[in-house]
Amino acid sequence: MLDGAIHGVVQQCTGTFHKQMVALEKKVEHMIVNVNSKKMLRILYFVVLILFTFLNFNSKLLLAAPVKSDNFEREFYQIEKISTVNKHQKSMHNISDKKRKILSKIKMQLFRFLGSLNKSDSKALEYLDVNLRKKYLDSSDLYSKEFNPSDAIINFEIFDFKIHEKENRIDLRYFLAVMMEGDICSYQKVVSFVKSKNTWLIRSFNDVDF
Repeated sequence: MLDGAIHGVVQQCTGTFHKQMVALEKKVEHMIVNVNSKKMLRILYFVVLILFTFLNFNSKLLLAAPVKSDNFEREFYQIEKISTVNKHQKSMHNISDKKRKILSKIKMQLFRFLGSLNKSDSKALEYLDVNLRKKYLDSSDLYSKEFNPSDAIINFEIFDFKIHEKENRIDLRYFLAVMMEGDICSYQKVVSFVKSKNTWLIRSFNDVDF
């Protein structure tokens, strides 16, 4: 019987506590809803100001953070273009996707060819078509006749091109930058590519006028 009385008292206390908590929650909600709007705006402004200061401080830390050594050397010494070589370059606006893919392939072929000339075991003749390849004994002979063998090729920049009607021949004009006796020099070059099965090969050097 005593246990039953104690149990009843506990339930009564629990119910009273629950009612008090519900009433308190309602008061708090009522207070929040009726808070002066100006005070809320001030609080929000203060929070935003703190957040902005925090983000600004962290951004400065990120900018001041040292660049990883493996990226720093490449980024520090890379070439920065100030302006284009030719202000009258052909517009690509009307060039079809098919022709764009062809031009990209030819540019890559030129890149690989010029890069091969700097190698001791150069296979530059592989980038020439059969008829042109007959003019040279080997890659060294090609280098000496079409380029200056004392120059180290650095980079190139295409500034003009011509796509022939049947799209089986494309001519490029480009500037070639080389290192010669400690100075960087630039030459204007012309190269003509022809389609050969699934690739593009060099047809001629410097004998194209367009």
